[in-house]
Amino acid sequence: MLKGVIFDMDGLMFDTERLSSKMWHKILTKYSLPINEKFIISIRGLNFKSSKELFYKYYQTDLEFKKIKDEKNQMVFDYIISHGIPVKEGLYELLDFLKKNKIKIALATSSSRAVANKYLELAGIDSYFNAKVLVMRFQKENRILKYSLRLWLNFSLHVMSPLFWKILKMG
Repeated sequence: MLKGVIFDMDGLMFDTERLSSKMWHKILTKYSLPINEKFIISIRGLNFKSSKELFYKYYQTDLEFKKIKDEKNQMVFDYIISHGIPVKEGLYELLDFLKKNKIKIALATSSSRAVANKYLELAGIDSYFNAKVLVMRFQKENRILKYSLRLWLNFSLHVMSPLFWKILKMG
């Protein structure tokens, strides 16, 4: 029996990965750096330290990575504030189904608390979640996160991933 579902946020609930890629294009162009799709794809979901290492691997520059990444993140946030959060098709229906069937809903994301809460608020879905876990994506912390959520769900763990989402949408 399904007791709970854990959602990832970026790329599953919200189409923020595409938006982030678009803003990487803009910021790299602004600083006259070549657009490298492999870098843009590889940096998704990485913590700051790993992102920084990858940036300097691809770009031999004296530019400060933190400044560039912060500026890119601000561009994404500003776009979302002015245009709304891009919600993935079927999200509202799935959340309604889970809530109607009294299935617990949790969020696990590496996004900051402020960003996660703002996105949920903008999408109007904050009230659906029984639990939110916000962690950086380190291997050790992921094991702790999954163990904690298993306890919360009484050992019935179902993680909503992009692949699982596609399977659900296929029927």
